Amino acid sequence: MNTPTPVTKPEVRTTRVGLDQASKRFVVYCAVSVSSIIALAVIGVVALMPLLSPGYEVPETLANWGGLIIGFYFGSFVTLLKDWSQESVDVHQTPGS
Repeated sequence: MNTPTPVTKPEVRTTRVGLDQASKRFVVYCAVSVSSIIALAVIGVVALMPLLSPGYEVPETLANWGGLIIGFYFGSFVTLLKDWSQESVDVHQTPGS
């Protein structure tokens, strides 16, 4: 008589498991570097153009971007901390480790 073979369940892992600490650090450094360059460029144009060209009027859109940039950095930082803290909780709660 044929007995059915038990079906093994696949192992469930989070998507962040494949990255080691150096890779995570590299991704964070790249993201922070690119966003910092963009932020400095926008703030630099708003701050320096009136000094370099006396008749230059800063467009209202660029003048308001300072608050958006600060909000972006705050939101990114909070999200990054949330992800890192959640990952450390997952590691400590993993059974058998």
